[in-house]
Amino acid sequence: TTDNPTTGTPTTDNPTTGTPTTDNPTTGNPSTGIPSISIIPPAQTTTQAPITAGVLFDSDEEDIDEEDEAYDEDEADDAESLEGGDLVTVNKARYEIDDADEGTIIYAKNLNTAATSVDIPNSVNVGGKRYRIVAVSDNAFKGNKRIKKVTFGKYIVEIGDKAFYKCTNLKSVVIPAKVEYIGNHAFYGCSNLKNITIRTTKLSTEDVGGKAFAKIYKKAKVKIPISKRSKYKRILKKAGLPNKCKVR
Repeated sequence: TTDNPTTGTPTTDNPTTGTPTTDNPTTGNPSTGIPSISIIPPAQTTTQAPITAGVLFDSDEEDIDEEDEAYDEDEADDAESLEGGDLVTVNKARYEIDDADEGTIIYAKNLNTAATSVDIPNSVNVGGKRYRIVAVSDNAFKGNKRIKKVTFGKYIVEIGDKAFYKCTNLKSVVIPAKVEYIGNHAFYGCSNLKNITIRTTKLSTEDVGGKAFAKIYKKAKVKIPISKRSKYKRILKKAGLPNKCKVR
């Protein structure tokens, strides 16, 4: 091995091949061949507390749709160092660790400001550990004028306050079956939101925030579970759904 010119300590050979690692020409650090994942220290986080998701999924549900990414021991160390509230960036989106032990994470912010369609996946790989995405944070897409469509992963249980506030080009949304809470002003002012499908049966009046659906397209079509039709009509009306919307 060759001594590190900065620290004076020897570099470590690749534990698998026994050959020395090759320095990255950009950073000067050993190259691992692993996709880059940015970890932002807790000091830079906002004051928002992590969302506690409770019982999120059945223990036998292991059907992860996304392809696993390769990782090594260094990545495993990164995953072990993460705590609730830490922010990480993966594939042009920022996430907040919800519960590192449970492997749950929150979609905090869309960083691809040019995107017109956003697919929030079921899970993401952070430091070699798979985290299931259980919530969309407050203000995650607030004021985004470009987004027309958003697809939620199946483990989402919460949609935060003002998550899609005044996304004026958002046209359709499907709220997944596990959602238990929709925040205040969540879809407020989405003036082109014409089609809403609600698949969850877990909502009560207290679980849908004030004006969550106010100021959307005034003749929007809303599809709800048959078993919850009467109850959900009352909930949606209280949440600001325009009177001319068709709920079926």
